[in-house]
Order: sequence, then C-alpha cells, then structure tokens
Amino acid sequence: MWDKYSAMALVIGLGISSPACTENGGKIRPKNSESGENSELEILFQEFQEAHNITGVEGLDARARAYRHFGDYYAEQGRYDDAKNSYVQSIKIGGENSDAYAGLARIEYLKGDKTYSKQLCKKALEIDEENDAALELLQKIKNGNRR
Repeated sequence: MWDKYSAMALVIGLGISSPACTENGGKIRPKNSESGENSELEILFQEFQEAHNITGVEGLDARARAYRHFGDYYAEQGRYDDAKNSYVQSIKIGGENSDAYAGLARIEYLKGDKTYSKQLCKKALEIDEENDAALELLQKIKNGNRR
C-alpha cells in the first residue's frame, strides 16, 4: 500500500506536478478523472503501482515496462521532457531494453538532436536487431525527414 511519501516520490520521480494528481485511498490518481472509467493515465498509474508490489527480477522488469509506457504516453502528449525522464528511468531500472532506447531516440529526434538519436537507435538495434521503431527512425534520419 502506498503512503503519502511513496505517492510524493512517484509524482516527483515521474516529473508530474502535484496539482495534477490526488491521493485517494492510498492510491495516487490524476485529478478530475472520470469515475467508473479508467483514463489512459489512470491505467498507467495502476500498472505502475502494481509493478511496485512485485519482487525480484520480475518486479524490476515490470517497473521498467511501466516507466516505458509512461514515456510513450508523454511522447504522444508532446511532453518530451517527461517522456525522456520516463525512458531514462526505464533504462536505469531495466537495463538492456530496446524499446526504451528507441523511445528515447524518437524524443531526441523530435527535439532536433539527430546525432544522439542515431546513437540511441544503434543501441536499440544492438539489443534487438529487429526493433521496428529504431529501424524506421534511422531511415527517417538517413532521408532527412523531420517527423
């Protein structure tokens, strides 16, 4: 169960400003969420909370996956700094994760750093040579496409 300090650590660790979230029954949730329906962000928070209840290597993998999913969500919202932070956390926790490297590469590309993006794509492909996101992004970089 999450206490208020764990909830604050989650909010700070994900780079979410505290006014966007509320603690409810020991669980942290986005404010103004529809009751009865889970928004995408609520589902991500639930996944993150459940991952922290898993121990051992499986727990690390689950937490890394949850951070990666937050990165994907933030990237879709155009919150590139939050996405970057989430992908970096995923890599720190889960290590060799080609999808997190590919996601981080996409963020760097969108922010204009094609050189670093290319390096991150290559790292993703060292881990999984068939990572479609990394392969597509490398092709965009080669062709000079912006998005």
